[in-house]
Order: sequence, then structure tokens, then C-alpha cells
Amino acid sequence: MRNTLLAVLLFAAPAAAAFNKSAYLHFMTGVTRERKGEYDEALREYRAAMLLDPRSVYVRRQALNLALHVGKVQEAEAWADYIVEAEPASAENWILYGNVRWAKNDIDGALKAFSKAVELEPENDEAVYQLAGASSTRDPAASIKHLERYAELRPDVAAETWFQIGTLYSATGRNEEARSYMLKSAAADSYYLQPRYALGGYYETVGDTAAAVAQYEELADLDPSNRDLLNHLGAMLAGPGVNDLDRAEMYFLKANALAPSDPDSCFWLSLIAEQRGDFGGAAAYMERSAGLKDNPGLVMRLAYYYSRAETTDKAVALLEDARKRWPGNAEIAYFLALGLDDTGRTRRALELMKEAFTLDPAYREARMQYAIVSEREGNIADAEEQFRVILSSEPDNAVVLNYLGYSLADRGLKLDEAERFIRRALELEPGNGAYIDSLGWVLHKKGLHGEALARLEEAVRLINSDAVIWEHLGDVLAALERKAEAVAAWSASLHLETGSKRSPAVKERMVGALRGLPPAEAGAALAGALGRLLPGPSSYASFCRLTISAFGRSLKFDGVLNYSSPADFTFTITGPLMAPLWKVRVRDGSVEMDEPAALDGKVREGFAYWAPLLAGEMRYFYSGGIFREPGLLLKAGRRGVSLKAGRRSAELDGSGVRLGSMDSGEGLKMSFGEYFAHKGYWLPGSIEIKVPSARLLLTVDQRHVNMPVPNPLFSPAPLPE
Repeated sequence: MRNTLLAVLLFAAPAAAAFNKSAYLHFMTGVTRERKGEYDEALREYRAAMLLDPRSVYVRRQALNLALHVGKVQEAEAWADYIVEAEPASAENWILYGNVRWAKNDIDGALKAFSKAVELEPENDEAVYQLAGASSTRDPAASIKHLERYAELRPDVAAETWFQIGTLYSATGRNEEARSYMLKSAAADSYYLQPRYALGGYYETVGDTAAAVAQYEELADLDPSNRDLLNHLGAMLAGPGVNDLDRAEMYFLKANALAPSDPDSCFWLSLIAEQRGDFGGAAAYMERSAGLKDNPGLVMRLAYYYSRAETTDKAVALLEDARKRWPGNAEIAYFLALGLDDTGRTRRALELMKEAFTLDPAYREARMQYAIVSEREGNIADAEEQFRVILSSEPDNAVVLNYLGYSLADRGLKLDEAERFIRRALELEPGNGAYIDSLGWVLHKKGLHGEALARLEEAVRLINSDAVIWEHLGDVLAALERKAEAVAAWSASLHLETGSKRSPAVKERMVGALRGLPPAEAGAALAGALGRLLPGPSSYASFCRLTISAFGRSLKFDGVLNYSSPADFTFTITGPLMAPLWKVRVRDGSVEMDEPAALDGKVREGFAYWAPLLAGEMRYFYSGGIFREPGLLLKAGRRGVSLKAGRRSAELDGSGVRLGSMDSGEGLKMSFGEYFAHKGYWLPGSIEIKVPSARLLLTVDQRHVNMPVPNPLFSPAPLPE
């Protein structure tokens, strides 16, 4: 509906002559009031003018337009009836009359009035436009026809008209025609944005993501302050259709620059940071979000970011505050419980987990975690109760069946029922290595060690990096009096989980089994177990830093270690751009060495003497030579465990399964530390070498290590690095 201010025409001579002086003054006062937005006062003035000049059509037109504008349709209706009776040949009067009928939802009356106006004045663009508008809901085809005519009459607004035609085609499902008119509209006025937005929506509807993104990117240049557009474009780019996080981030950053607390851009920017593993950055964006004050889900997400950024105390404090704001929210209680458990406040954590599934009895995750933590803390009665509650509604929940069965079996409780639970879990997921381990364990608890062994060997093949499965395998082998094999399994377990709560007990069982063997047999058993975790039959190379301290001097060099099975070791000192400056190579029984040009004096003399011996010892270490020495004996005393063969000896570190030091018996001692895992092998990150009057320290660059073949002990699925 259009509204035209006619005050400018008041000054036309014929109009002025039609008023008496008093009516004219009231009318002009009304126009002034209307311009100031004082609509009620303006209508009072127009009514006064009509009283003084009751036949004035002109005043009624002005008053009618204003009455429609402020929603006083009843009053406008009376004036509309009057003007078409007084001047039935006026197209303008019929347009106003049609507007009143339309405002009263009398579409038929409006259509007749606008049609009458067009009949009286076929070139009246206002009449044609209003007729198109009134037809749009009843007869879109007719509306489109009238709009086409309007575009002819008003080529200056063709872009807007074609947009409206495109909208009508879209509403009737004629998408291709809609697209055609939107393109015409955009071409007619490149700065008219509505058809461009409509085109973007059309491309999304038909699944043409690339075209939609292109359209929205053009719009982002034309409408750079539209946060909704920037966020929507970013979401499309981040979605599976494009998956371009860098471009998406660019638009989210633009939206966030317009409003740093904008919930949408803060959410997406935090999500992108999360996907990159930058949980601190994710938290920083989420902290700014205005959505935190009303959305508990965002608060829990921020708490998650805090916990992953190793600021668990901040996560707990945030959730404590959130719990005060939303005391009935079960999820907040649950996530707060997880944080409390992580920070050692387990008793209160259990209380909150119970509160969570009391608030929401269907909250399975809270009930499950309550059972898991109760079991971990030794409260098997509460754990069993909650596991059984879950199974009462989810009898085929394989995870719960296995967890309950294993928990009972581990304590030697209800072994027949525990076995039934585990076997049912395996029926549901036959190839699950964890469930196969559980079955092996319950069979072991029932004294069926042979059957248990077959199951546990299968479990180790399926899941080769689980310390508990290796531990179980060791226990079963020990029960079958296969002590050397048990030592190998326990050794693998300790390598995988050195320093865990279980480690001391596993180490004690392993050392106990070794002590039960003759020294030579024990030495061979331990050597066989440990030798599997060094490169030995494989190859190994890494960058490193060499520090030489001798005769009061300290020198540092970059270098490269390279061991090739079975007996080739090379150490190279490098200069700028990795250019080799000096090299020593030990191959079989021969040594090749350059002159140590970078050294002088006594340091040079000492290095020239010790370098071949050092290289030989390094080769000996990486090849696992100590573990193949004939007559290798085990010594297990209060100070630790060691291996000895002739003058050579090797001390194990505190883990009980890694070499801490190795002594050649000829004045050369090597100490190993900072072990790291790579492709199923455990390698020292630092090697300290002591010889008379000198100390050398090799520090491995763990980022640049090359081993072409993974450890076959963990085949076919080597450990993640």
C-alpha cells in the first residue's frame, strides 16, 4: 500500500480557491501536525476543516491517507465512500477506496476498486501496482501480469518490480522462472541487494552450494556490515559441502569484529579453534559470547574447552556458578561432577552424578558414569545396581553388559552370571577385542586357563596397545607356568603404561617370576622381552644435538644418527643447510672416520680416540646387542634389576623394562633417559656418554625420527605416535 502526501498541492490556485479561509487554516495546521508526527492532532484539524467545508473531497483524501497510516480504518472507510460517490470518475479516489477495502481484508472489494481505477486511467501506474498487490494471494499469475505492465509504466523501478515477480514465481514453486527474474533484477541494479539474497537462497534450495557461496561472497562485499550474512556464509564454508575452514574463519572474524560478543561468530570461531586442537583459543572466543548468560549449553562447552586446555579449576568454577543459575539442569550437574572427579573431589562428584540422573531418570550417561566411578572406587554394590538399572531398559547394551560382567569377574564375584553378560555382549559385537579380553579374564578367574589364553591371545592381536590386555595375558601365562612368556607380556604392559597405578603390581609380578627362574634363564627371558622394544632388526635415523664437555670446554654440534640393521651405524656432524662436516661409521668389524677438523688440542685427541668406541657402543645399543650376549645373567636386588655378561652390564631404569644405563666394562658408560614411543619402539630421547676426562650428551629431535618398519610385536596395528 502506498501513501502520498498531497500537501504540496495545497498551494495550487484552484485548490486554494475551493476552501473558505477558516477551513483552509485548519487544513494547513493539520498538514503541519502530520509532518511533525502528531497524527491525532492532525486528524482533529482535518475533521474541523471538513465541518467547515463538508463537500471537500480534497480534505477527505488527505485525512483518509493519514487514517489508514495510523490504523483508523473505520473512519477512513466513511471518507472513502464519500469521495467515490462525490467524484466517481477519479482514478485516484478509486485507488484510495481500494486501499481501505484492502485494509479491511475485503480483497474482492479492493480488486474491483483498483480495476475501476485502471479502467478509468490505464496509464495510472499506482493503480496497476495496487491491483498487482491485491491479486498476489488470490491469483499470482494475474499479479505477475499486472507487475509486467507496471514495469513498462515505471522502468525506473524495474529492478524492484522484477524482484517481486521473481518472488511470486518462487512462492508458486516455479524456481527457474524465479531465478530468471532475480537475475534480471540484479542486472538492472547491481546495488539492489534483495534479488541477490534471493538468488543465494535459491541456489541453496537446489543444492548448488558453490553458486550460493559465490552469490553470498559478492553480497558480503556489497553489504559488509550484515552480521547475519557473514555468519551464514561462514557456516556454509565450514560445512561438509565446502569444508574450507580458513575461508569460513575469515567471514566469522569479520562478523566478530562488528560485534565481539556476537554469539554466532563466537560459537563458530571457537569450534574452528577446537578442530585445530587450540582449546585455549576456543575458550577465548567462547568467553566473549553474549549467549553465555542465557544458554547453559554454551557454558558447558566453555567448561569443556577449559578442561581440554588443562585449566580444570576454571571449568569447575564456571560450572559451579552455572549450577547456581540453573539449579534444575541435570547436564550442568553432570559436567560439574566430571570436573570434580578430574580434580580429585570424587565423593562430591558421585553426589552430583546421582543428582543428575535423579533430576532426569532417563539421563543414561550420568547413571553410567556414576556406575563406572563407583566401580573404580571399589563400591561394586552401587555400580552393579546402576548397571542393572540401565540393562532393565536397554537389555542389549553391549557396553554395559561387558562393563558389568568384567567388573564382577575382576573381583571374582558371580562368575557364571558375569560370563553370561560378557558372552551376550560378544553376541552383539563379535569382533570386539575388549569384550574378548573380558571373556578371557572371566575364564581365567574360573580356572579355565587354557581357554582363557586362546581368548587373550586373540584380544592382543585385535588391540595391541592396551596395557591391561597384555597384563591379563601375562597373568594367564604365569598361571600356566609359562614364566618367560609371562615376563614378555608383562614387559609390554609396563612399556605401554609406565607410571600407572597398576604398574607397581605388574612390575612386582614380573620380577617375582624372574626370581623364580635360574639366573641364566631369567636373564634370557628378560633380554628377550626387552629386546623387542629397541630397533634391533629394523632401521632408525634421527636428527640430534651433540654437546661435548671436556677439559673445561663445551662445544655444541648438530648431527644425524643412522642405524641400519644388522650392524651398520653412522654418526654425522652437520653444518649450515645440513651439509656434512664430519662422520664416523661402524660397519661389521671396521671403522671409517674423518679427521675431527672442528676440534683441536686435547679435545681433538680424546675425541679421535673415543669416537670409534662410542660409535661401536651406539651400534651395540640400537641393535640390542646386550640382549644377545651369551651367558647373560639377571641380578634382581634391592637397588633394582640389571643384566650382566662378562665385563658388560646394563641397569634397568625405574620402569623395570627400559635400559637406564649400560657399562662396557672398559671405561665407557652410557645413560639413557626421556624415552619416547615411535612406531611401537621405545627410544631414548637423551643419551649421556661418560669417558675419562669427557662427557658427551646426545639429545634426539623427536620431531624428526625415521623408522620405515613398525614393530612387528604390535602388528597389524602399530601404536599411534
